[in-house]
Amino acid sequence: MLVSTLNGQANALDVTVGHSFNTGNAGSNDKFAFVPLSLARSLLDADGRADQLTILLDDVNQTEAMRTHLLEKFSQAHFNVEMQTWQELSDFYIQVHGMFDMIFGFIFSIVLTVVIMSVANSMGMTVIERTRRIGTLRAMGLKRSSVVKLFTLESMLLTVLGCVIGLFIMLAVLWGVNLAGISYVPPNSAREVQLEVDWDASRVLFTFVLMSVVGTLAAYMPARRAAKKAIIDALGHV
Repeated sequence: MLVSTLNGQANALDVTVGHSFNTGNAGSNDKFAFVPLSLARSLLDADGRADQLTILLDDVNQTEAMRTHLLEKFSQAHFNVEMQTWQELSDFYIQVHGMFDMIFGFIFSIVLTVVIMSVANSMGMTVIERTRRIGTLRAMGLKRSSVVKLFTLESMLLTVLGCVIGLFIMLAVLWGVNLAGISYVPPNSAREVQLEVDWDASRVLFTFVLMSVVGTLAAYMPARRAAKKAIIDALGHV
């Protein structure tokens, strides 16, 4: 194995190749190698030196807690070290993550707008088509405020019920996709990665509340207008 030392001089050592692997990138397959630390130090003429230590965790959610813990330990041992996560070290990951966040956010906003318009139109038309029933209720002595409250409450219950059913359908699809074990090979990867679908609790809650509010307001406005009509006009509505 021929390399350049830290001083720029050529250095070569005989090595035994134990295993070959695919890096996922043709440009690095003939340049990337895992070697023992002692061999790397000998090749680079850097005895007793190391500039980077990589720590692998079983649970990625413990990254920040582990970083804080290790920094405290290194500080107590009077070691001046800098610790960064792999996300912070990878500009490519940050750029791709930002691009996908923008794309998915844009798609989410479009879908949300279409759903809001559909819910608002459905609830509004439901009330308008029942204007004659509102006139009948008013003729039976029901107050305007009671009519508005009745239709608003009905719309709210229907919207909440629809959101709950949609939530269960989403969880069923999520469970089915994860159970199917779908896998793919992402760019710059040497092996397949299983497709895992997770759910964003904050967005689900936001959508749930927003749909409930939209469905309620969509029924409130036309119900209020219909209740203000004269009883004779409401009964003759076509």
